[in-house]
Amino acid sequence: MGVIYSPEIKFHALRVMVSNTMETNIKNLFTVGDGAGVSRGIVGAAVTGLVAAREIIKRAKK
Repeated sequence: MGVIYSPEIKFHALRVMVSNTMETNIKNLFTVGDGAGVSRGIVGAAVTGLVAAREIIKRAKK
């Protein structure tokens, strides 16, 4: 597994559909922070990162 980082460029409001672990409909692809359109702030963005990280760690241990 790897991490892909992309700077945010907003042209319009976009909300990606994600599970409660921040996974997209593409297996093992997680989106976090304002990139997912669900946080609206730095603290919320950090929390979505933690949620996804916990799930990734859980899966890596299997």
